[in-house]
Amino acid sequence: MKNVHIVKENKENEETRKAALFNSLNKGKCFFFTGSGISVESQIASVVDVLKHTCNKFLVKYDNEYSCVPQQQSSRKDYICNKVQPELFYSVLLECAGKDCVLEMWNCLKQDHFTMSYCPQPNFIHYFIVVYSYIAHVPVFTLNYDKMLESACEKLNIPFCVCVEAPSYELGQNQVIICKLHGNLKENSGNRVLQADIGTTMSFISKKNSKWLEYIKSFMTRYDICIWGYSGRDIDYYPFLREYANTAQRQVFWTIGNPKNSEIDKITEDNASLLSNINKISGYPSYMKSELIKVLSRLDADNEFVHSICTFDGQISVSKEVKEAFLNKIELDIDISDVSFDSDIFWMLLMKETGQNKALEDIIKVLLERNHEHSSSLTEKEMFVLLDARIVLAREQADFSTYTQLAKELKKKAKKSRLPEEDRRRYLEKAKVEYVSSLLMYIPASLNLKVPLFKRRYCLLLFVRLCFAFLNYRFHINKFLYDKNKTLAQECEIRSLSMDCRVPVFKRRTIKRLKQLRNKAYDIGNYYTLIGTNKYLARLEPEDIYEQEIKSFGTIVSDLSALSIINRDTNPDESLKYAKDNDNTLNIVKAIFTKKHKINEGNTDLKITEQDKKILLNSIAAITPKSLRQTLLDIGKRENLILG
Repeated sequence: MKNVHIVKENKENEETRKAALFNSLNKGKCFFFTGSGISVESQIASVVDVLKHTCNKFLVKYDNEYSCVPQQQSSRKDYICNKVQPELFYSVLLECAGKDCVLEMWNCLKQDHFTMSYCPQPNFIHYFIVVYSYIAHVPVFTLNYDKMLESACEKLNIPFCVCVEAPSYELGQNQVIICKLHGNLKENSGNRVLQADIGTTMSFISKKNSKWLEYIKSFMTRYDICIWGYSGRDIDYYPFLREYANTAQRQVFWTIGNPKNSEIDKITEDNASLLSNINKISGYPSYMKSELIKVLSRLDADNEFVHSICTFDGQISVSKEVKEAFLNKIELDIDISDVSFDSDIFWMLLMKETGQNKALEDIIKVLLERNHEHSSSLTEKEMFVLLDARIVLAREQADFSTYTQLAKELKKKAKKSRLPEEDRRRYLEKAKVEYVSSLLMYIPASLNLKVPLFKRRYCLLLFVRLCFAFLNYRFHINKFLYDKNKTLAQECEIRSLSMDCRVPVFKRRTIKRLKQLRNKAYDIGNYYTLIGTNKYLARLEPEDIYEQEIKSFGTIVSDLSALSIINRDTNPDESLKYAKDNDNTLNIVKAIFTKKHKINEGNTDLKITEQDKKILLNSIAAITPKSLRQTLLDIGKRENLILG
């Protein structure tokens, strides 16, 4: 009976939320923010379709390649299509190929590429949004590249304009303003698709577009917002939508699909739940078709648009088979004659960027063995990329002695390199930052359990901080050096600030500098430093915004290390799970130490299991240098986490 009561109550709440939505729509007090979900019924190619066919063209062997895949549960292609953030995939692919032609599968969304047999039409939701927006005199905000909203306007003879930049002046109200926040595919431009046209990289969706955000905010303070077909899996808009929604005194309506049956809908529900004033509406917008027609009938006194929509809405007749044939044709037309890159190098970079350290270790071994067996099978640039990945892996696996050696090796090879001068200088600067960073890791810190005084290595701590101060000073006074290495310079600064976080007297100054650095990272779309600044700000100035952002960012880019760190103080078991999944040795140790610290403080909900002790011992045994390993062993023995 209790379950029946809960179901009934949920249904009543759902109807209440829908009633509030229709009430807002009937008053013309709502505007729309949309994602690709609204175009699914039109048989527009999905992002998975685009990824699949891009892999078919540029990563031919991935369909049947199962090696070095996390959990070994799928082919490399399936892993990309189902697990990898699309913008992360294209960031790595563009880095490897160096050609914009890798973006040409997006031609499938251009109307000038449609054929007689494949010519998708707007669906009811497209028609509803443009008519409503036209009558209510509000813009439409969309992250979509397709032209379905424009097509809906054309069919209904509604004037419209497309904006790829926030309007700096008041546009006329007798038109629909379609705001394309992630760019717009250019029609009649042949097969060319440029990075500058659409936001398909991580740096793009990590960049704060202040003008667009202010424009959106100006409407969120005056109107309710209706979010349809959008999952919130971006860094450039979702965090700010959440922030504005939590401060504005307006309602937020978000359709969340069917979270029980769809992974993407589950993500949508999770992201929607973080907004205050949220009205989550189950199902999809099309499920409310009859109610939405009634809304238009009230707003459109002559029912002119309603009649036209009902006529056009029945014209969608593209089959999945026809769509697939069309996509095959687009794929076939891509010219790859001047594109060449190593597919294993690509996979290594993808595993590095997604924090899959076990798979990263496996693919690095493959590349090293391959290069040993077939001398010089990798180019000089690829060898540098491989060395950089080995540095990342050594740091993640807490093999800090190897980390130091590899940083020295990077510097030595960069000095002798025949790479272009800009690349050579970049690797030289990176080698310096990584060398100092490796020394920082020798110092036991952030363990939550007391470190013996004589093992805190204060002299080394001072030396490392002075080295970081020198490196930061060089980036500060040399604008050319900074401009060519912005991401590296910001990473250098965040690593030095991570040390300042430990000094109480520097707290206010450190918080101020972290916030400044966070803004700089947003300006250039540097999501690495964004995650880092949020991580330390969450420790120094506990606010939901930092924890929520790092969880969103960490999930988007699969940064399991960040997720382990942010959960450490609140949920050590969850932190330990992320650390094990990530194969991050030091994070495993810190999660177990934190759990023990909380137990010492009287937390009775946590428990150190025998499995925890075994994992702890194995993890500490893998850590270098010996001095750090011995310090951790001594702490473990003192706390009865390690026997003997």
